[in-house]
Amino acid sequence: MPETHPWHALLDDLAGYARYHAEIGDRALPGTPALLAALTAPAGAKPPQAPQPSAISLQPSAIPQPDPSEKIAALHAAIRSCARCPLSKTRKNAVPGEGNAKSPDILFIDESPAPEDDATGVAAAPGAHQDLLRKMIKAMGYEPGQVFITTLCKCLAPDNARPPAESLDACRPYIEAQINLLKPKVIVLLGAGATMGLLKKTAGSVAASSRGAWTRHNAIPTMPTYAPAHINKFPAVKPNVWNDLKIVMKFLGKSPPAR
Repeated sequence: MPETHPWHALLDDLAGYARYHAEIGDRALPGTPALLAALTAPAGAKPPQAPQPSAISLQPSAIPQPDPSEKIAALHAAIRSCARCPLSKTRKNAVPGEGNAKSPDILFIDESPAPEDDATGVAAAPGAHQDLLRKMIKAMGYEPGQVFITTLCKCLAPDNARPPAESLDACRPYIEAQINLLKPKVIVLLGAGATMGLLKKTAGSVAASSRGAWTRHNAIPTMPTYAPAHINKFPAVKPNVWNDLKIVMKFLGKSPPAR
């Protein structure tokens, strides 16, 4: 059996401490003068005596783990102050998203905020198309606060236009970070814009086969359907949307509530 060097335990503790700070976004680690002197000692220098177990202060089990809700709050604060693209100069409010931030059953993703969202900073704010999204969620047996609602682009484009490609690219790290932190059971993509943007599909492939068929994003089951704005414009697609949502409910082991 190989000999265990006295520094091995210290290095294990230091590695765990470094991983923790990397996870919460720190780029610098605090250290005592004694620790820094030991780490910069010339090769071959005699290592310090290993501390007694009762004196070790960097045990991995004692390292505090960051609360996921704190990470979400920090991410959303960054989104609200974002100036990565020109939409930051024309928006009223960036819109991070709303709802259950602790492993929701469903993460709904539209392409961009509605004018009501831009005015309030709240995703799916009451009014216009977003009222329909809230009705869709309730028809599935959820309250809006039990799922999570967000958009690919976090800012509204002037005249409620489609967001430009540079804005979608600038927001890409935000939506990927939200997905990783929220860990939803299912993603529902609202419209071709959201589907193309998240899955990096072409318009032709989305139109041909995506809506109503399971796909995956980061190993998460993902269901594309129509956006609320499209449904309001073309009410004939409502049965198709309801079928898509019933597929999602079946996957989650839920039945539509009695009306």
